[in-house]
Amino acid sequence: MVKKGGTRRTILLYLVLVIISFLILMPAVWTFITSIKTQKDVISSPVSYIPRPVTWENYKSILISFKPGVLRTTAGSAGGVIHVDFARCFFNSVIVGVASSVLGVLIACLAAYGLSRYDFKGKTLVGFILILTQLIPGIVYIFPIYLTYIKLNMLNKNIGLIIVYMSFILPFSIWMLRGYFNSVPRELEEAAMIDGCSSLGIAFKIIFPLSKPAIIAIWMIAVVTAWKDFLYALILNKKNPTLAIGIYKLIDPSGAHISWPGLSAMVIMVMLPVILLFLFTQKYYVKGMTAGGIKM
Repeated sequence: MVKKGGTRRTILLYLVLVIISFLILMPAVWTFITSIKTQKDVISSPVSYIPRPVTWENYKSILISFKPGVLRTTAGSAGGVIHVDFARCFFNSVIVGVASSVLGVLIACLAAYGLSRYDFKGKTLVGFILILTQLIPGIVYIFPIYLTYIKLNMLNKNIGLIIVYMSFILPFSIWMLRGYFNSVPRELEEAAMIDGCSSLGIAFKIIFPLSKPAIIAIWMIAVVTAWKDFLYALILNKKNPTLAIGIYKLIDPSGAHISWPGLSAMVIMVMLPVILLFLFTQKYYVKGMTAGGIKM
């Protein structure tokens, strides 16, 4: 009887998980289906759930921008008229995302190590400020940052976005890594100090490797933060667009010339690198946790 009840609960659990997965994946699946339709098929009535015919022209028009000598690509050639240089937007997003995440996580690791291992006056206040910054909406900072960038001539430059995204991820990253570093036994550091290892050497050779799962997780959050941001990219870097701004430029305010297949194809292309990155780094979560357990 207990076994039958357990089986029913398992079936119910999997049924709920299937429903939740369907609700989460359905928007992405429908976006992909739209991306392989023609403009005529998209606006036809009644709605066609199966593309007839299937076309890959929207993806071809995006990928062709990566060829040497191509200055501009049409995102949505299967029915669209709005032009977006996908390659330029892509490389801007990669530069900003990689630079801000790598530098931000590196600085966060060093700052979190200092907060975790050293006692100094005002340490509690620093922790309080880190938490407080998370309670303030990001839009509050846009006006002073904009005025500062005008004076420093940093508008429409990737370095401006890199600094902004670093400042956004640092408080959260420092606080999370500090808690993880506290869980690393101090005996390992004492043994390394006896062997003549410096404080910086201990951080890079012991603390950071053992904290690989947390560092990778924080890095992924930092990458996604920079990759998906729209507001700051629009205001501070509009003339040097990232992918979020590229998608925005495909939307005609009048609604008369929106290439829905082209827009959907670009959305899928923007989602794909992040999805692949998550799939690629999953094994590092397990590997980092296993390695850390063995070394401890």
